[in-house]
Amino acid sequence: MNRDKIELSEAKGRTKKPIHRTCIFLLLCIACNQQGNAQDKDHLYSKKLSIGINSDAFTGLELGYIQESSISGIPSYYYINLNIPVLSSIKQKKLDTWELKTGANLELIMQNRLVVRTDFNLFTIRHTQSLGTFMPLGFNLKITPARVTKKGYIGFQTIFKQVLFTHITHSDYIKERFDEIYDSDNNLMELEPQNGFYLFTGNQLYYGIEGTFKISDNLDIYFDLGLIHYFSKYTGFLDSMMFGQIPFYMNLQLNWTFNNR
Repeated sequence: MNRDKIELSEAKGRTKKPIHRTCIFLLLCIACNQQGNAQDKDHLYSKKLSIGINSDAFTGLELGYIQESSISGIPSYYYINLNIPVLSSIKQKKLDTWELKTGANLELIMQNRLVVRTDFNLFTIRHTQSLGTFMPLGFNLKITPARVTKKGYIGFQTIFKQVLFTHITHSDYIKERFDEIYDSDNNLMELEPQNGFYLFTGNQLYYGIEGTFKISDNLDIYFDLGLIHYFSKYTGFLDSMMFGQIPFYMNLQLNWTFNNR
């Protein structure tokens, strides 16, 4: 039963690191941004409340606040989102699993109706399962070349997700399983799962489509849909605790603008 030993410490340094290519692409996009801000200024500095459903970390309800602004003439917004798995919370009659995310988005105008949207956010998750409580902290870096339409935009997104570290508190269930591990000579091994922080416990690459559709002056819909590639060797353990271990993702979000200047 040596497979039952959770060799978390070996995960450090075993993940691929494609993020440098993404950073180079982002710098090139910024260098090409010579045509200024073509966004309608009437829509800058508006505030939005959002509600949606998603299947990223776990199928759940997402609530958010969005503040639009401008950085050196570049259209931007920052946001904070709370994701709650409603069905599992109702079933368990307690709220012990959630995701909190905060970040910023910039829109680099290339030419005519072509833009490059960049997004960076930090996230933390609290996920309680039979094996214990997992609290990862990490970041998402997203780049979306897109075409602006009369009602919004549509584009191809690429997201790199990196977990910087995870704090694990093992449950009594997993501690009992460690008491039943034997070596190759059938001798009982005295093992005990170690609670604490583990570095670089997973990363993923998301790729798909995203877009928005304006319903009215105060309402618009955001959506994205795509596939997930897991780089981590321990996908079957850590990712299943933190990200659901599903090969696709989907988000559908309704945004209401309550202060449009």
